[in-house]
Amino acid sequence: IFALRFGTMGVAKGGFLESAFKVIMRRNSVYVGFVLTGALVGEKLVSGGFDALWERNNKGKLYSHLEPKWTAQLAAQED
Repeated sequence: IFALRFGTMGVAKGGFLESAFKVIMRRNSVYVGFVLTGALVGEKLVSGGFDALWERNNKGKLYSHLEPKWTAQLAAQED
C-alpha cells in the first residue's frame, strides 16, 4: 500500500510526464533512439563546456593563442 500510494505521487493522470513516458516507451526502437540521442547531445554539451573552461583557465598559454604572435614575429624578422 505504501509503494502504491507514493508511486504515483506528483504525477497527474494524463499529465505531461505520463504522456512523455508513453511516447518514449511505446516501442523499444524509440526508447533506444531517445537514449542514444540523449547521450550524443549530452556528450557535446559536456565536452563543449569543459573545452570552454579549459580555454578560459589557460588563456594566453595555449599554442592556438601564441601562434599568431610567433608568426607575426617571424614575418617581422624576415622583412
